[in-house]
Amino acid sequence: MKKKTLIALIMSIMVMVVFAFTACGGSTDSAPADTDSETTVEEQADTDVTEAAKTVTYKSIYKKYKKKIEKKAPKLVDEYNEESAGMSDINEKAELSNDKIQDLAKIQTEGTEEMAKLMYENGDEYDTYEKWANKLYDVYEDEAGKITDAYMNSAM
Repeated sequence: MKKKTLIALIMSIMVMVVFAFTACGGSTDSAPADTDSETTVEEQADTDVTEAAKTVTYKSIYKKYKKKIEKKAPKLVDEYNEESAGMSDINEKAELSNDKIQDLAKIQTEGTEEMAKLMYENGDEYDTYEKWANKLYDVYEDEAGKITDAYMNSAM
């Protein structure tokens, strides 16, 4: 397992532990009585259908975060090019490049955290989660490479 994937996995597990502890702690406050009992059966059925249409899968999470990463990467490349144009220090450029790559890593981590949450909610096998998390990581690596390329071009 790659070091970055392992770090993302550990972060995802830590987030899940926090979610688990938060979910276990209940509130002693009771919900206020429903004073508006005008909701019809049809309205409730519409709500149920809407909720069912929002089924979350590994694929839907992957597609959502793939799109976010692919949309953000060109903007980060442009930002890097603009900001690095006035820099002469190679170390400053490297730091700027790493900052831009980290912005993409945050998106990728959010996606893998959502996948980890789904794995625990569904009781899925780790292999299923890992397959989709690695697939998203590959997208992240490809797009982060574009920022690295911009850095290399500006360093020459």
